[in-house]
Amino acid sequence: MLVLSRDCDTAIRIGPNIKIKVLSIRKQRVKLGVDAPSSVRVWREEIFPEVAGNDPSAQPTASSSPRQQHLSVLVVEDDPEHCELIRRTLSQCVSSTARVASTGKLAMEALGGPNGSGLVEKPPQLVLLDLCLPDMPGLEVLRWIRAHDSLQTMPVVVLSADHGDATVTSCIEAGANAFVGKSVGYREFSESVARIAQFWGGYCRLPKATLETPA
Repeated sequence: MLVLSRDCDTAIRIGPNIKIKVLSIRKQRVKLGVDAPSSVRVWREEIFPEVAGNDPSAQPTASSSPRQQHLSVLVVEDDPEHCELIRRTLSQCVSSTARVASTGKLAMEALGGPNGSGLVEKPPQLVLLDLCLPDMPGLEVLRWIRAHDSLQTMPVVVLSADHGDATVTSCIEAGANAFVGKSVGYREFSESVARIAQFWGGYCRLPKATLETPA
């Protein structure tokens, strides 16, 4: 454990090539700078609320919304950090089973796919779809979904860091039920996912076919 004082000037070295510089310390906030070679992957991971403390206001909840018995979700996302964040948030808000597809092809196969034995009889109750996938645009997956009659009523919510009007319009025209921009911070992103789960998992009435939990 590293103990910092307000008047400290500290640099933390991790191996010979990585240095973390403490830039400033304020109440409940420490500003750090990272000096590392370009070959080293560096990302920010904020502390999850349940680790940071017991402040109920910091945790997304669905106490005021009705709960379905179960919500099955297909998460089409290739970023493992985002997948874990979505899983955690869903588990806090609704009773759910989240299946992850990291590529467009795997998403199609999860729905009975072009390479599957046929479209699934009981599709997920909700699809959370990222637009930036490693093998194909998420918009292509969305158009494939809406091209099949049995998937017409399956809710699809697009999650994307691209908030441009043209992107939003393209998704809605292709059949997305909603477009939600990805936020860079844990709290903002988890709150967005929580609102999605609360709406589709409680407030919104879905067609009977999508309310059945897959076996």
